[in-house]
Amino acid sequence: MERRKFIFVAASGVTTMIIPLGFYSCSNLKYDSAFAKPILLSNIWDTQIIAEIGELYQKQYPKENTEQELVEILSEGISMEKNDISESITSRIEEDFKTGKIVTLDGWILSETEGRQCALFSLIQPK
Repeated sequence: MERRKFIFVAASGVTTMIIPLGFYSCSNLKYDSAFAKPILLSNIWDTQIIAEIGELYQKQYPKENTEQELVEILSEGISMEKNDISESITSRIEEDFKTGKIVTLDGWILSETEGRQCALFSLIQPK
């Protein structure tokens, strides 16, 4: 085999292996699980209903139907310290209701934040 051809084949092989690894490492989102746990709603609903409501939210708001998009929206302006996340989300839910940021899903009136939490929950559930 010629040296030039060998270098080309070797470089192609390395590139073929590196590109998928790069995409894989970029797509692994790391975030606190509190973003996907609608604490207030879990007091009245089981996980199946939360997931179903989350799927309805995704259909009604198709621009917010990916895990990455929902995590970005939910984490916006929130400190990433463990105790602050749950408190911040609860405060945001209260603020949503005060400011009229609500959604109606299957007859339920939820804050936008709760709808997003349900959507994120439904996306990470095993199918």
